[in-house]
Amino acid sequence: MSKAHQLPFTDSTTEYNTPLQLVFSDIWGPSPVASSSGARYYIIFIDAFSKYSWIFLLHTKSQAFDAFNKFKTNVELQLGYRLKAIQTDNAKEYLKFTKYLTENGIQHRLSCPHTHEQNGRPERKHRHITETSLTLLANASLPLHFWGEAFLTATTLINLLPTPSLQNISPYQILFHKPPDYNFLKTFGCGCYPLLRPYNQHKLDFKSHQCLFLGYSNQHKGYKCLSPTGKCYISRHVKFNESFFPYKHSPNPFLSSSILDIYTSHPSPPLTVLIPTVDNNSHENCNIASTTNATIVVPNDDANTINPIVPVSSSITDTGSTVLQSRTNAHSMTTHAKAGIFRPKIYTAKATDHIYDSTIEPHTVKEALSKPEWCQAMKEEYEALIKNNTWTLVDLPPGCKEIGCKWVFKSKLMQMVVFKNTKHVL
Repeated sequence: MSKAHQLPFTDSTTEYNTPLQLVFSDIWGPSPVASSSGARYYIIFIDAFSKYSWIFLLHTKSQAFDAFNKFKTNVELQLGYRLKAIQTDNAKEYLKFTKYLTENGIQHRLSCPHTHEQNGRPERKHRHITETSLTLLANASLPLHFWGEAFLTATTLINLLPTPSLQNISPYQILFHKPPDYNFLKTFGCGCYPLLRPYNQHKLDFKSHQCLFLGYSNQHKGYKCLSPTGKCYISRHVKFNESFFPYKHSPNPFLSSSILDIYTSHPSPPLTVLIPTVDNNSHENCNIASTTNATIVVPNDDANTINPIVPVSSSITDTGSTVLQSRTNAHSMTTHAKAGIFRPKIYTAKATDHIYDSTIEPHTVKEALSKPEWCQAMKEEYEALIKNNTWTLVDLPPGCKEIGCKWVFKSKLMQMVVFKNTKHVL
């Protein structure tokens, strides 16, 4: 009783003949440093037949089941096989799998408590991926918050490289029945120059600038390139300088944000915000330093977001207010005059200004409420706003001021100065 110890483990002799006959899974983490996307864990799935690996970065362990659903749906459709069994340890994150696996007829194999050796394949794969990733980071002198991109790239390389356990054949070739293409592989963390012409604000912008190569996109046939401003572009039109590593020549040449913004389409060019001298007393609740003629580039987070057009007058440039400069249209504008369309000017409204006086349109809410037609118009406008869910009732954040609104009363005119109806906007 006093000399009890673990019994030796023997090699498994079970042979697997088809993909997804058995899949090993385990969760790695937490990482002491959050990745660029904020992840601290990853979940791995390993096919027992081909030894091909899939990893998914996780912010929390509770995301494991969502990653499994995504993995299962993808591989079953791509490979044409059904997942038959999955082997995991007794982590509580995998308890959510039990009901789903039972309903879908998938066997859930568990290792004995405190016996990680029975799930040794993912444990060994964790070491392989970690060592390869740290090598990639060290070779490029990258900081540790790039570990997420390094782990994804390391997994891709491991899947493509031949392994002695498969008679010097790569897992990729075993799974997809064709040799991998190594021509697209590039040195992780090297300098790269993607084609950025679609993102240019005007024709004199440079077509490219130096970026940092951060691996391969699993959704695009392209490379992930991190710009000095912190934007991550995905492009296939990239030139590489694999002998140059930006982080070896500068401690922090690229801005590192908590979440990398991925640009894959043609976004609208950024707006330039000109901020004149700021009086600190007028912004006592904001931590904004006094700046003179500073220029800040505000990127558009969403390529589909419609930017408001703010008219700029030269007479208000020096008034101390913030001025937004809209970009100049690179294409010529087609006007009615250029197209040969001419319409006669109608001076009816000007000629008949004396017909009605200012008392027709109320200047205050009190005046409007004294007239039935304006009361009805106000009621219709209010009901329309409520029906369209225009507002959402929330608590006012500390240090912020609410934005006021007021009624605007206007009358619509038809031809011959006939009143059509009353209209106002809140």
